[in-house]
Amino acid sequence: MSGRDRHSLKGASIHRWRLHRHHVALLYPNRHAVGMSNLGFQTVRRLFNQIPEWLCEMAFLPEHPHDPLRSFESGRPLQDFDLLAFSISFENDYLHVPVMLRAAGLPVFSEKRDETHPLVLAGGVACSLNPEPIADFIDVFLLGEVENALGRWAMLFENLQGRRRSSVLREMAVGIDAVYVPSLYEIAYADDGTIGSRTPVSPDIPEKVRTAVLQDVDASPTTSEFPASQGAFADTFLVEIGRGCPHGCRFCSAGFLYRPPRYRSFPVLMDSIRKGGRQGVRVGLLGTAVSDLPDLLPLCLEARREGIVLSFSSLRVDAITDELAAVLAGQGVKTATLAPEAGSERMRRVINKGITEAQIFQAARTLVRAGIANLKLYFMVGLPTETTDDVEAIVEMVRAIKVVFLEESRIHRKIGTISVSLNAFVPKPVTPFQWAPMDAANVLQQKVRIVRKGLGSIANVNLSVEPVRDSVMQGFLSRANRRAGVLIERAARPGAQWNEVVRQSGIKPDVETTRKRDYSEVLPWDFIDSRVKRTFLWREHLRALSEKRTPPCPSTACSVCGACATVIDRTGHDNGTHHS
Repeated sequence: MSGRDRHSLKGASIHRWRLHRHHVALLYPNRHAVGMSNLGFQTVRRLFNQIPEWLCEMAFLPEHPHDPLRSFESGRPLQDFDLLAFSISFENDYLHVPVMLRAAGLPVFSEKRDETHPLVLAGGVACSLNPEPIADFIDVFLLGEVENALGRWAMLFENLQGRRRSSVLREMAVGIDAVYVPSLYEIAYADDGTIGSRTPVSPDIPEKVRTAVLQDVDASPTTSEFPASQGAFADTFLVEIGRGCPHGCRFCSAGFLYRPPRYRSFPVLMDSIRKGGRQGVRVGLLGTAVSDLPDLLPLCLEARREGIVLSFSSLRVDAITDELAAVLAGQGVKTATLAPEAGSERMRRVINKGITEAQIFQAARTLVRAGIANLKLYFMVGLPTETTDDVEAIVEMVRAIKVVFLEESRIHRKIGTISVSLNAFVPKPVTPFQWAPMDAANVLQQKVRIVRKGLGSIANVNLSVEPVRDSVMQGFLSRANRRAGVLIERAARPGAQWNEVVRQSGIKPDVETTRKRDYSEVLPWDFIDSRVKRTFLWREHLRALSEKRTPPCPSTACSVCGACATVIDRTGHDNGTHHS
């Protein structure tokens, strides 16, 4: 931890322990620098501290295995807290959950804990997609967008004080839609290891758990509580522009989990941007679809007029206009990030990317012509139905972009750099590809070698590749069932090696990762009602195999995917009209 972070926290709302009735340690299952840059983590801390009875402090994965786990702010041992709450964004961090529980002095498995231990809660994107790999470690999950649900959960926690732990968990499962208590469900497995049935332990426990949704995004602006001094967003004040994305890229879990798309209004976003501007740092606009924000251009112009520097996550190529590129360049943007995802037109139809090769080249030309010297390009390998020709098309696309890049750069007499980020495709729950097999590690390595060799001969093109072993691990944890918990716990023991633990367990993660699922298979996360219909996802799966495009979500007056229980306009306000 840095002294600067501590100084930032002193400027935030630091509460005194004795003034609060309840105390929660908010756990980020990764290193301090990673957690401090996570906007969702910071948001949950703010939400807890807004509840008068609660004090929230943070804790991170210890830097060394034998370091004691204490809260960041006051240095208290975690057993002093009433509640330990994990915020988990990435599946690979599931491996750190038992490490942190053990370091906190708690039994790892929920069934081994009693009234003398703090309750253990978990939430976050990874848990909302598939919490089952860590279900045996957690007492209670809160699934979905928790802004409204957390207050109701905290009130119920208050009302249940003095009750036995088992009674508290049951009341939470019955009382709040988004609450999931794993111990209240019995799971039977078929001979092949898939789920045979999943049954609540009593009739009052709901069969399905419905994820929480923040319908009015203006009511809860999401911004940095303190700019981190380290990590991916160092010295940046983050502002979330909204939730969801209309484009329906078939690989993207956020695009389906956070339906329907909702954008914050100009006044609310401008207030958030000014808040960041007053801190004298750059303001980063975040969202699944930043370039779809209706007021993006007016926001950029107003921020520029007030002398506030903005930065952006990746932009869709079909949103890049001369006017937007000029505004970005005027903001001092030196690098623009584009995400073609695939090199061939065929592959982009399969994933429903909805952009053409011509649009990609034009976007690159427009950005460089406006004076943005560097481009960053995102691609994936291992997508469903991918052939060697599709992989080689990535190299050809970068080569063609380089030609456009040089033509425009010479006009400016300044040549920047093209950076290519290459990742392995990981099939995720709540997407049309949740049934798809993932490529085996050796196949992915071969595809990476093709791209690496092809780009190696192109000057001023830098390639970065996420380690294939990390992607394969993510592929296993993303779709694993509850039996994976045994592997995770054993691998988290001091000195344990993953490969040796797997060999002794009889579980075969590589088989689970690369096998195709049938539509009839009960998937581990099928009990979660994320509002998007399973039949819709399967239809999209079949359209992908037929290379058919699906139009973007209209974001209003539509009942096709099932996400809109009520009609929500593009600013996210419920107009009260119900679908028939």
